[in-house]
Amino acid sequence: MAALQRVFQLRVRQRERRRQRQRRPRSTLCTINAFIRQHQNPLDMLDDMAVIDRYRLPRGEIVQLLNVIGPQLMRATRRNFALSLELLAALRYYATGSFLQELGDGLGLSKPSVSRAVQAVTYALLPLAAEHIQFPASRQA
Repeated sequence: MAALQRVFQLRVRQRERRRQRQRRPRSTLCTINAFIRQHQNPLDMLDDMAVIDRYRLPRGEIVQLLNVIGPQLMRATRRNFALSLELLAALRYYATGSFLQELGDGLGLSKPSVSRAVQAVTYALLPLAAEHIQFPASRQA
């Protein structure tokens, strides 16, 4: 009986120690990388025709779309990529259907990051699809 109490007390102490442990602060390199990532926006580097060619939407509509679904894309941590970059990755995927790895290479994102961005943007767009997405009524050649 005393042995069981001792084991129980050890487990309680271990749990308390785990709760009291403090997380190490992020390294300076991670902070610098996060700062640099926030300032890379392909919309600023491309002209209007290149934006339409790559993303199938004009620059103004992309910004408007970002304003509409931006709050739903926000995350609790500050470690995510810029929302505009996530939206552009998803729009490029919708426009081309290309491989996630290739899209990520063009935007400086990893394959899992592009996958998460496409999923998040898709779920943010679903409630808006009925009123904003229209398909042609007749088949045109």
